[in-house]
Amino acid sequence: MAVTKMHPIRRTVGKAVDYITDKDKTDGEIYVSTYGCTRETVEDDFDYTRHKASYNGSILAQHIIQSFAEGEVTPEQAHKIGIELAGRFTGHKHEYIIATHIDKGHIHNHIIFNHVDFKDHTRFRGNIRAVKDLRRMSDEICEAYGLSVIKDPKGPGRSFYEWQMAKKGISYKKRLKDNIDTVIPLVDSYDDFLTKMKDLGYEIKQGKYDSFRLHEQERFTRSKTLGEDYTREAIEHRIKLAKEQEGISTVTHPTYFRVWKYDQNLGLIENTHSYLVFVSNNHQRRKAAITDAKKIAATYNLLREKNIDSVEKLDEIMTSVKKEMKETHKQIREIDGKIATLNETIKYLDRTCSNKKIWDNYIKSGRSSSFYESHRADLMIYESAAAFLKHNNVSPDTDPDTYRDRVAELEEQRNILYTDLQALQKERKELDMIKQNVDIIMNDTHENTKEKKKERRVMY
Repeated sequence: MAVTKMHPIRRTVGKAVDYITDKDKTDGEIYVSTYGCTRETVEDDFDYTRHKASYNGSILAQHIIQSFAEGEVTPEQAHKIGIELAGRFTGHKHEYIIATHIDKGHIHNHIIFNHVDFKDHTRFRGNIRAVKDLRRMSDEICEAYGLSVIKDPKGPGRSFYEWQMAKKGISYKKRLKDNIDTVIPLVDSYDDFLTKMKDLGYEIKQGKYDSFRLHEQERFTRSKTLGEDYTREAIEHRIKLAKEQEGISTVTHPTYFRVWKYDQNLGLIENTHSYLVFVSNNHQRRKAAITDAKKIAATYNLLREKNIDSVEKLDEIMTSVKKEMKETHKQIREIDGKIATLNETIKYLDRTCSNKKIWDNYIKSGRSSSFYESHRADLMIYESAAAFLKHNNVSPDTDPDTYRDRVAELEEQRNILYTDLQALQKERKELDMIKQNVDIIMNDTHENTKEKKKERRVMY
């Protein structure tokens, strides 16, 4: 999996580029790539585009960091994923430079792209939606490359370190959360709660927001950062609720819902036409059980809709959908590559056209050094553009509109493929949910524990 974050660059692009392209971090700049610019002219190319767009804002560029889990990718894979993310996120309309750092325990990409795009001369809007899009695109690309992703993240965000520690089962936040959940049913008041937490080894700092720290923990953790159920007010409410429910074994208004169970003959689940009646007033348990029952019912309905009558057929369909997704993503990647090349060509054709008069005057001056110095920036832009076109066998006199028409055609094809991919992703998500629920049902022993027997009874 990969974690992404993004921040604006407001001062000097050059210093940021020098940092991310450090030879010690990029294996001698082997893992450095550019789009719409060269390593040597990144800052000048960015400046030129902003000048053409008459942009005088304070933000010069955007800096993306994409970090991978330790040992999950090779430097080559990470660099390839970073290039694809940069192109897709910017729409191949912004100059960018990408560098993959391999000097730390976890491989990570640095992507710096111009704040103004060279195609439409519009500014990048770095809002919450852009951050979510960045994460979504990163996850989709990682998944296409067979890497893990965090499914349906909920609650407050965690740092990459916290995610890794939680995965290993040793996150301080996770331990604190679990300990709070364990202590709440055992106490009568918030003061008792704090005493119990101290007994578990926590140092507590009280104030506007109560904070907890284990002796080996460097910093305090505010309980409110664990989620809305862990503020002081929420904990007090949960203690009160747990105390009120203690010892209650019947309900005034029983909750009924139909039972769905695994059927050994069908290999699936069937409607038993039975009902569960909860005789406990434990709100959390009743709510969780009802949610589980609804999920199982939804699973049953989806199985019927898709005409799936065996686990083998379910696995077969899941394999087919994943294969189709992989092929669709491959086609999108190929089209993206073509669009990127065409957009870059259009950009350099526009630049040779804009600066051709100055170049012709430079030639007429007999390549005068004084003329070159007085028009250095424009002449360097022309030279780099002409060099790119020559390398790609494109005449500087070619009409850019012929390439723009081709880009429009490819973008239309890509939009159709994206629609197909979204439909496949939705279907795969449904199938994953079905598979997960069926596995749970199949692994159920059908033998209620004593605790479950106390909480419910089956009525026929």
